[in-house]
Amino acid sequence: PKETGKGHIGDGKSFLADDPSFNTTEHSKTLENPGCYELGPVWDEYRAQISDQPDWRDQAAVSYQFMAKLDMQNATKLDDYAKECFFAVCSMLYLLCRYRLEEDGAYESAGYLYRTLDGYIASMHPDKFDNAAKEGGWPVIEEELGNLRRKIARASANHTESRWKTRYGEAFEGNLFHYFPTDEIEPNVPISSAFKIYVYPVEDYPILQTLTRGAAYCKENQWGLEVHLHDWFLACPCRTDDPAEADFFFIPHYTACHLNVNTFTEAESTKMFEELVSQMPMVKRSGGRDHVMAFGAGFGVDGPFWTWRDYIPGAIFLMTETELWNPYANKTEASFSTFKDIVVPGRMSIRDAIATTKVAGPVTDRDFLGEFVGWNRPLHTSHGDHVSPRQRLLGWAQRDELFIRQDVPYKEAARGSLSAKFCLVPRGKSAWSSRFFRVMFSECVPVILNDFYEPPFEPIVPVSDFVIKYPMKDLDDRFLDTLRSIPDELLEVMVARMQEHRCWYLWIPGLMDYDNIDLNKGKLNRICPEWKQKNAFMGVMRLLRRKVRVSKTGLAGTTFWLPTMEGSNIQQVAT
Repeated sequence: PKETGKGHIGDGKSFLADDPSFNTTEHSKTLENPGCYELGPVWDEYRAQISDQPDWRDQAAVSYQFMAKLDMQNATKLDDYAKECFFAVCSMLYLLCRYRLEEDGAYESAGYLYRTLDGYIASMHPDKFDNAAKEGGWPVIEEELGNLRRKIARASANHTESRWKTRYGEAFEGNLFHYFPTDEIEPNVPISSAFKIYVYPVEDYPILQTLTRGAAYCKENQWGLEVHLHDWFLACPCRTDDPAEADFFFIPHYTACHLNVNTFTEAESTKMFEELVSQMPMVKRSGGRDHVMAFGAGFGVDGPFWTWRDYIPGAIFLMTETELWNPYANKTEASFSTFKDIVVPGRMSIRDAIATTKVAGPVTDRDFLGEFVGWNRPLHTSHGDHVSPRQRLLGWAQRDELFIRQDVPYKEAARGSLSAKFCLVPRGKSAWSSRFFRVMFSECVPVILNDFYEPPFEPIVPVSDFVIKYPMKDLDDRFLDTLRSIPDELLEVMVARMQEHRCWYLWIPGLMDYDNIDLNKGKLNRICPEWKQKNAFMGVMRLLRRKVRVSKTGLAGTTFWLPTMEGSNIQQVAT
């Protein structure tokens, strides 16, 4: 490869910005004419008819008639109409979905319709969506979409039987994620009794309504785990609506997404969290030690909640980041604590995982010893003036046995992990990297070049059996000699172990997620035959269960117990 301007290291023909994923979506063009004026009488007629109906149920009936008239059961036609009049189609789907849930009590049908709706609204920031919908005169807004999403998840929690099927034969059994209350998170521990968790209702806290806007928009990226965990706990048979019996309290928010796209600032986010936590009486029960929050970005907790150490220092954080964030040069203490928090993986699409494994060849037949595709990042200032591992790797770009690239499209990056034996995962802007999880599905052995990163779920996943970790400040020819010295027999064993455990790092898509189509068709079974027992949600459930506190000190009432032959008889007694 040759170096060109702007830090590009590659063939010089295409850059990251040229990747098709950055193309403008068809639906974003609808912002130019959200009302669909002069696009045909059908949209004017539909808007006029629903405007004449003050009751949303009658609007749903009108929507059903129009969808039948336009043959929108045909997915291709539905997509074509959405490209023509995006907000009309979203309005129809929303109204029908709400009717199926609230009037017919058919959560599966509602979830199926919402999955289609979610695929459309995911393409647009919630603020843009609301502004355009209002301008076009449509009856759907982000707040109602969020309310409906949460209602569907809650309705599914203890769902066990279903006779409902789609016209294509798809059936949905169990809750939103295909789990039943009797399914076990580990031997003899049913999910319904693993622990009890209370999910703070978004509707009861105006600040939460701001912090959880745009679930569809925020769930797609690597930080989408914040959305998926909210969905999971709402749909979990372990959820309780009685705070007095809860072992844990989940505070939902999607700040990793909103700070990355500048919906609000870190200062504004911090102020919202300070006010929010002060409004939550259950935080006082134990200083927040039984409260759970998810943080999916490299800035950890310090980005969205500067003052968390003053307001909720004992909370359990489910987080991707275990170290420090480069832009916070003055920070010397990570927000992650290995003693109270749980490291979780970033989100990756199961569709990407399935597609990648299909084209992954034997690890011993690959052209390159190692690969790295990424940007040059310095170390955090706390590491002193050492050369960063990324800078060192990029300096090796001319070596024929290495696939080293910078500023190239995702397709070229994928080619690297599929053609190398070892995939190098150096520290970047922070400790964690989505590369660590993605390359496993390329059948490429990960090499962590980050002294302070803790891979997720170490208590239950034997990462040292299939992952190499090497000192990040000692990258020289001795490092490459180490990789060269590993025999093919051991390499094959490491890949086999990796295949056994890598599915712990996948967040299983729920019914309202488009990827659920592949899950429901059994496409994940080939690479994750035990996906129901080994996935990121199960990892969280297992490790969170170990943090249950029997003594719920500080509550308005005290927990007492008396051992019996069967075990302890725990009672909550009011004082």
